[in-house]
Amino acid sequence: MATITMNSLRERARNPWAGFVLRRAWRLLVSLAALVTAAFAMIHLIPGDPVRAVLGTTADPAVVAARRESLGLDQSLLKQYGDFVGNLLQGRLGESIGAQMPVSEIISGRLPATLQIAVPAFVLILLIAVPVGMTAAVLTKDGRRRRGELAFTGVTGFLGAVPEFLLAVGLIAAFAVAWPLFPVASRGGVGALPQFHGDDIVFCARDRGATRLYRLDAAGISASPLPAGTGVSGCSVAAKAGRAAVVVSDAARFAEVVLLDLDDWTSGQHPARLTDHMARSLPEIALHPVTEREFGIADGTAVHGMITRAADTPPGGPLLVDVHGGPHNAWAPHSDPAHLYHQELATQGWTILTLNVRASDGYGEAFYTGAVGAWGETDEQDVLQSVAALVAEGLVDPDRIALTGYSYGGYLTCWLSARTDLFAAVVPGGVLVDLKSMAGTSEEGHLIAEHEIGDPARLTELSPLSHADAVRAPTLILHGGADDTCPVGQAEQWFHALRTRGVPARLVVYPGSSHLFLLDGRPSHREDYSRRLIEWVTTHTNR
Repeated sequence: MATITMNSLRERARNPWAGFVLRRAWRLLVSLAALVTAAFAMIHLIPGDPVRAVLGTTADPAVVAARRESLGLDQSLLKQYGDFVGNLLQGRLGESIGAQMPVSEIISGRLPATLQIAVPAFVLILLIAVPVGMTAAVLTKDGRRRRGELAFTGVTGFLGAVPEFLLAVGLIAAFAVAWPLFPVASRGGVGALPQFHGDDIVFCARDRGATRLYRLDAAGISASPLPAGTGVSGCSVAAKAGRAAVVVSDAARFAEVVLLDLDDWTSGQHPARLTDHMARSLPEIALHPVTEREFGIADGTAVHGMITRAADTPPGGPLLVDVHGGPHNAWAPHSDPAHLYHQELATQGWTILTLNVRASDGYGEAFYTGAVGAWGETDEQDVLQSVAALVAEGLVDPDRIALTGYSYGGYLTCWLSARTDLFAAVVPGGVLVDLKSMAGTSEEGHLIAEHEIGDPARLTELSPLSHADAVRAPTLILHGGADDTCPVGQAEQWFHALRTRGVPARLVVYPGSSHLFLLDGRPSHREDYSRRLIEWVTTHTNR
């Protein structure tokens, strides 16, 4: 049997390929050890207490101590390092300090975010690092080398860089997840993702527009002891500590964090409030009240709505009707940080009506599917008859009514502007007006066409574009330039249809903004959206 000696290694090293493999293996092992040590240092040797940093300075000391113990951070550094390396050798990246889940599970759920980091960096290596490295490696003093050596050095240099680069990206991603630098909730989630507390599941669901926190155990489903009128927009369960940090909103505050005792679920506890952002940041601001209403529609349907107006607003003023997206979204009966134009218009004497029309979430299965196959047709009366009720009460001026909506709300805004002359001004945002073209251009087009409309023959009939001849209301169209859900071509089609028919129309496209830019886009774009909407509706409803 052949044995490996220093001489045999030297002989193999004289072979270019064998030498390359040996050198790369050695460098990879050294790089791996360095990166593992660096990752350990970033997580365990930062100044201060990592658990305290993640849970916050106001966290209960007992919760912090229990979390440190569960993570093994109360052990010696040598023991922690050994456990860290052992976990890596077994393919485990440890547990997230913030999310209390295995890091590998979180990374698998965050692959799109990880790839956003990895792909641009990899492209940079291809475009910059490889050519520069090849040139530096092959040039001798006289600046010449044979083409074969040039190609060999370049290829081996590139192949050798790849594993170390991918390893570095993986460890950086693990660090970013261990410290909660990636978001906990995924797009489209209601409130927060379901989480375990022992054998129980803590989850969020909508009930009459508001997102509530619930618990599923052997006895069934029970609501959280959060105060009435509270909406939930985030939740992180510390299972071993028996606590949950919950982001809540109510009529007076946009978003505050409270601490809920999961082991005292039904006792009527008063959760400890950990933040007071509203009072500290906007001490002089008092939000206008939201009043819940229920409107009876002629076919027997009850439509839940919310009215926002200043307490001293006299009757007979202007009205803004705002339609939510989805169509399976819902307005909530508490403060709303994404649609601040509601508060500004209320300050100016407007009444704002938000309606959870058919297809809204939180009112049962039949209501949820109430507009399937009949977008616009079944829910238009939910809007028109609710507005008629406010006019009949004398609460609003019938000649000063404006309509707005985003996404599906933008669809219904365009649809209604072609079906009635009730509205003096309309502002559709994130619009869809041609269901047939959208079926092949939107990231959700096929799902909408198949599951929301159904019959392909109905796509044209239910498209606002097919009814554009009837539009008369001055229209401001607001749209994200990088919208893949409702592609910007939908807005351009509607703008062209109105302009060619002599309807006063304006199109504003926000460069680089996605479909969700009203929630997470540039602050300047979100501010501009509200400002333009306010200017448009006030200008076209003034008498």
